[in-house]
Amino acid sequence: MPGPLLAVDAPSMLFRAFYALPDSIVGPDGRPVNALLGTANLVLREIEVHEPRAVVLCFGPDAASYRTELYPAYHAEREAAMPDDLSPQFAASRDFFAAFGWTVATSEDLEADDLLGTYAKREAEAGGHALLMTGDRDMYQCATDRVTVLYVKTGGKGKGAEEVTPDEVEERYGIPPALVPDFIALRGDPSDGIPGAKGVGEKTAAELLRKQGSLEGVLENAFRESRPALRTALTGSRDELLAFRDRDGRELHLEIEPGTYLVANAGVVVATCVDVVDTGRAGYLFAKLDAGMTEVTRPSLYGAQHPIDVLAEGRPEADVVFVGPCCESGDVLTPAPGDPEALAPRRVARPQVGDLVVVGGAGAYCAAMATINYNSYPQAPEILREPDGELRLLRRRQRLEQVWENEI
Repeated sequence: MPGPLLAVDAPSMLFRAFYALPDSIVGPDGRPVNALLGTANLVLREIEVHEPRAVVLCFGPDAASYRTELYPAYHAEREAAMPDDLSPQFAASRDFFAAFGWTVATSEDLEADDLLGTYAKREAEAGGHALLMTGDRDMYQCATDRVTVLYVKTGGKGKGAEEVTPDEVEERYGIPPALVPDFIALRGDPSDGIPGAKGVGEKTAAELLRKQGSLEGVLENAFRESRPALRTALTGSRDELLAFRDRDGRELHLEIEPGTYLVANAGVVVATCVDVVDTGRAGYLFAKLDAGMTEVTRPSLYGAQHPIDVLAEGRPEADVVFVGPCCESGDVLTPAPGDPEALAPRRVARPQVGDLVVVGGAGAYCAAMATINYNSYPQAPEILREPDGELRLLRRRQRLEQVWENEI
């Protein structure tokens, strides 16, 4: 079975790391990098534990406009200015995280947790499992049998994130995850500027929701409440409480472009080594494959980095430059990061003619960005691996006759 998707609330992690680690951690230019280092370590720890198939770092504004329109006081009490030493780290963070091979998702209109929730829903609908790494307990609402919240405590002292499942949410709050937005609306959340119903704490909020089933049910039956102060608090703040809930419980419909983390990292190209050439001590060891830019275009376009491995156990390793069948046209599968003109050998088992070579991170990029029939090369077949391991042919390899038909 493929590993889970790990989606990370990047701003939340950057702030936590910034305040958790000393600013004496600096880069070559003498400027603090504590937030970058701390966040990378947090994510790498979860990668080691959960072995995700893909990682996406989500960025967005501190307060989405649709939420402030619903409730103007939302995040109003938060400090507006970012600390001076954190601002340049934030600016550098997207490129920094992308250098790890992680996907970086950014929205100008939606908060990072909006992206996390939407991506998790898409992953679950596709039959996968998602891990949501966050420091915001609001995200407990997303916990399902296919979505686990990885809650990072402030001052966690290196223990890693807590895994929060639906059962854990019920144990903590006494309500299912779906009622977390209703629960927060009643109880309030000072960190988000949400006051809640006056005098209602966690225990009372959970009690009301268990009895009435939803915030609407609590408000509709408020007049029956035997405690006068609670009855007054509920009946006198109906509209505000619903607005609080809606800023947490709104379902977003986010279009995900072809080639994003959902499928980009799920597929591989399986190629065959057709030639091996060693140009000497001052040169390179080249391995030519029967697949390349005609299947995975991004390396030769802008130096994208794809995982690549030779399926050969127990063989000595070597530094290898992999090229495709159109190598005379710059068909390089292992260019330098961001520079398709430069070569960057990979340390792999020394290839031999006939070896199978696997190029990862190739899912949607093959179907959406392939240079089909370049140099009259036939289009490769596509195979889908079902969750039960069964392989299903989606498209047969193109015949030369079909290529010629298109060129006439």
